[in-house]
Amino acid sequence: MKQTSITLLIISIFSFSNLTNFAQNSSSIVIDYSYSNLPTSSCNVFSQPLVVRGYEHQSSQGFPYFTTDHDVINLKCIYQNRTEYSIKFPFKKGYKYTINAYAASSQTAYPGQIGVKISSTNDGQNSNTDCSGGPPGYSDQVKASYAYVQVSTAFSWINNLYQNYTADADYSYLLVSSFATSSQTGLSQIMVQKIQILETPPTPVINGPMTICSSTYPMPT
Repeated sequence: MKQTSITLLIISIFSFSNLTNFAQNSSSIVIDYSYSNLPTSSCNVFSQPLVVRGYEHQSSQGFPYFTTDHDVINLKCIYQNRTEYSIKFPFKKGYKYTINAYAASSQTAYPGQIGVKISSTNDGQNSNTDCSGGPPGYSDQVKASYAYVQVSTAFSWINNLYQNYTADADYSYLLVSSFATSSQTGLSQIMVQKIQILETPPTPVINGPMTICSSTYPMPT
């Protein structure tokens, strides 16, 4: 009986140790544009693939541009017209992801929205640098495929985009886009200073030791 009690104690310690290690494996990746030294002379800052904080960026819709006022990526928008860029990131099947953004809107009357989408493609590549015309159009069906939230004029963390999303496959990109509300008739822009990706690996399944204990050390009769 003493031997059985000792074995169960070891199993409990083993299980707790593994779960502790699992929690420590969760990671936070912050892409901070305020320390990136991006060029301000280009009206399309990601017209060519550009590595920021170790991750490749590429303009996909419209013309994202960088300004040193708040050190942000600016994404113009008006109703059914938007601006977007992609971040190449290795999303893994079975892992949980939370996406947060530190951002603000340039307009009180037309606050606009920020949207993100975990995707297998980069949604196109816009290498145009003449930056003529307004932001390209989008349909309501396109917008519905993103997680989006209205943005205020005060910079703050937007924490209710993707929350503990379990990837059902491997994905390669995070799309970051501006959107407008249906009543937004004036041009606005979303100012993005930081993007945070929280990644949590799957919970390990621990069931072997309990089965061995049951068959090897039966309770005395």
